[in-house]
Amino acid sequence: MSENAPVLTSTQEDYLESIFKLEETLGAARSRDIADDLGVSRSSVTSALKGLAARGLIEYEPYSLVRLTESGAVIARDIAHRHFILNEFFHRVLQLEPGHADAVACKVEHAVDAAVIKRLGQFVLYIERSGLPWEHWQDEYARIMAQDPHPGKREGDT
Repeated sequence: MSENAPVLTSTQEDYLESIFKLEETLGAARSRDIADDLGVSRSSVTSALKGLAARGLIEYEPYSLVRLTESGAVIARDIAHRHFILNEFFHRVLQLEPGHADAVACKVEHAVDAAVIKRLGQFVLYIERSGLPWEHWQDEYARIMAQDPHPGKREGDT
């Protein structure tokens, strides 16, 4: 994110990301769709939307569609990009199960800076474009993980 971007809580970022995804897939976001996507109550959504509207990140009126403003869309796109890169890394490189990779990406996306996201994305692209046999690399990694499923933990550690 840019240095001038407002500081948002992870919850506010989750709302922006949800609105972004809903706009991309459905063309617009509704409060009930946001509540369903995030697994929260509609009253929680209403409160959050009022706060995001006050910051100029969304256009919101009760009982109407929710739309990202231009500045809200820039921030939401960045959050969605971070999530995508992290999810790809956790699933494709570290071989976490898809649901687990997505859940971890959702938690980590709020704490990792742009430089780390860029490097992770470059690493995934490097592996894909390197000409190395991707499947063999993954098989070898899976074999190593099966031998030592708790790397970094030494005998006697609790």
